[in-house]
Amino acid sequence: MIVIHQPVSDANRQAAQSHLDEIILILGKPGGFAKLSNVQRKFLMGLVLAAIVPADKRIRNIELERLQVLLKSTLHINGDVAMESLAMAEGQMPLRESIDTLAKALPELLGIEDRCTLIAHLWELALCDNELHSYEEELVYRVADLSGVPRKKVAYLMARVAARI
Repeated sequence: MIVIHQPVSDANRQAAQSHLDEIILILGKPGGFAKLSNVQRKFLMGLVLAAIVPADKRIRNIELERLQVLLKSTLHINGDVAMESLAMAEGQMPLRESIDTLAKALPELLGIEDRCTLIAHLWELALCDNELHSYEEELVYRVADLSGVPRKKVAYLMARVAARI
């Protein structure tokens, strides 16, 4: 599947920031995860993936296109949620500060196998431009640590993804 990335609108950026702030607020309350809607839960996963794109301070179309494919075909995230995730990936919004809160919520959202799949997707995004920057690697390991994925499994997933690319 070939996808050409189209830049998102300012309205998508504003909506993304508003929804991110809302999710962070909800997760900050006791039992907050249970109060997230299904759309908010999907957006949370989209945000975790989106965070890897600007991690190396270079946003490439190949990364944005691959993110779009992952959102739509693998995670079934479409419409506004996909566009808002892409808005965050374009790096014009402060996602790095929020990623810890989002990653800590993943064990309540996903089982260990699904979290491992999400980590594999992060590696796929980090490696799709044939470069692995230390900031990207740091982010993947931080998300994995905070979401309870063992480091040995993270290294295994990286090797498996690298062999495919």
